[in-house]
Amino acid sequence: MAYAISGGHSVSIFTRGKTKPTIHKEYFEKVEHLIGDREDNLKALENRSWDIVIDNSGRKTAWTKKTANLLKETDKVLLKEPDSIEDETLKMEYWYAL
Repeated sequence: MAYAISGGHSVSIFTRGKTKPTIHKEYFEKVEHLIGDREDNLKALENRSWDIVIDNSGRKTAWTKKTANLLKETDKVLLKEPDSIEDETLKMEYWYAL
């Protein structure tokens, strides 16, 4: 986030809005905050487009599928595979069910 902001890029973050940042507050003050929930409220992401999306919270396959479907027009989507996925079948579903 700091790298993108320092490069003059616009940054949006999607969170539940329940936790306030305690470190690097100066960066959080410079970004657009979109509030919602991966489980049942993705409205803040609807009818929007981004050049790049970094998804670092895909703990559930269903979350990743919903979000990826909604953001399929994005030029580049980067996913962080949750460390907790050990089953190879679930890993395949996570990566290729998009």
